[in-house]
Amino acid sequence: MSIRQQLADPHLPPEEEDRLIGAFIRQHGRDELRARYEEKYRQLRQPATVKSQSMAKVRRLYFFLSGAAVCGLLVFLYTSPTVFGNGRQDRLLAQYLTVADHYTPTSRDTDGTLLSTDLYANFRAQRYQAVVDQTATATDPAARYYRALAFIALNQFAQAITVLQHFSPAEEFAADANWYLTLLLLQDGETATARTRLQTYTPEDGLHYRQAQALLKTLE
Repeated sequence: MSIRQQLADPHLPPEEEDRLIGAFIRQHGRDELRARYEEKYRQLRQPATVKSQSMAKVRRLYFFLSGAAVCGLLVFLYTSPTVFGNGRQDRLLAQYLTVADHYTPTSRDTDGTLLSTDLYANFRAQRYQAVVDQTATATDPAARYYRALAFIALNQFAQAITVLQHFSPAEEFAADANWYLTLLLLQDGETATARTRLQTYTPEDGLHYRQAQALLKTLE
């Protein structure tokens, strides 16, 4: 039986038909026959191709919907302070608690003692652990203030709070110490206390007032 006769069998299994078409194309390499039977082969495979394309569309739709759901969840988490924190507040605190570029308003404390040159040099070089070690027994306000800043830079916030809480209002650096203490209390979750402290700042406090107003808006 010739290949043509075998292909004419309506009950021919698809696998056998594929084999016969391939054999026929190999035997008869003329372009018109190749084109004709390759088209027949394509038509035979079209249902599977259509099904494959349909499944691909379903998969794309599934991934699109999954992606949209994930994005929606992230937006919800990001904008919900009770679930994922207050994003704007976190960014402001991170900005205001950056102490690397902190400028010293004075190099002397209240009794005129010159701030240690190597302490200041260590701080400016961001050798914060050296500052902490150097000020372990410090009693003057300048050294204690820089000790607190060094703790903040090292993310040792509990230690920084302890140092800042011991500044009296009359001491030099007390205003800045009070500001950093307020920021750390807010970051530590003591919202009510921090809000009360932020509300004490007035326009005369300049930059601290503007920053306090920005933080108060995140507490509304």
